[in-house]
Amino acid sequence: MANKKPKTINVAGMTISDIMGIDLETFNKMGEKDLRAITSRLVSASNKRIRRLEKNNVSSPAYRSLGSDKRFSTKLPSGTSKQQRVNKLKQEFARARSFLSSKTSTMKGYNQYQQQIIDDIEQTTGQKLQKGEISKVYEILHKAQERGIVETNTTGKKGGSKGSIQAREIIVNMLHDKNVHEDNYFEKLDDELERWNLKPDEYEYEDETEETEL
Repeated sequence: MANKKPKTINVAGMTISDIMGIDLETFNKMGEKDLRAITSRLVSASNKRIRRLEKNNVSSPAYRSLGSDKRFSTKLPSGTSKQQRVNKLKQEFARARSFLSSKTSTMKGYNQYQQQIIDDIEQTTGQKLQKGEISKVYEILHKAQERGIVETNTTGKKGGSKGSIQAREIIVNMLHDKNVHEDNYFEKLDDELERWNLKPDEYEYEDETEETEL
């Protein structure tokens, strides 16, 4: 019995939303030509969003989720086998679709995300932050993660990708406390978390993979 020809679709007439909504069965039956066409569309759209974020000096959760590879591409060295090309296209398609699905891959989504954080912080701490202060809060929080003061899921310990909500609240209060010097932020944060003396199941976390769920 002859092999079935790869499924073909009218890529030219599809929007980005249409491409992102392709079902798994159709996707798996596509030939390399159409697979490259749809992946190239998502790659282009993703790189445009990245450039827009970088132009505005924004390091959003969606942007940080890309790790060290902050660009999308369908290029491979010459001599790459067909199977390697197809695998690369599928990999980049999935990565680009995930990024584009993230709310904070756009400036509008990032601004909404920031406002939600500001509202949450005001509700829990009574402190009213400006959008510019949010970056400082998370700069300290991420450095505290690197120092092991705030736990993350990447350490194999309890928690979400940003760490405890308690830590975030402590940092906000520190920033508004004139008696706490910047040089003492991490020591103060460590002491305050120890003082809370929470059990593992009492920690609260926010998830930095927010957008598909936010």
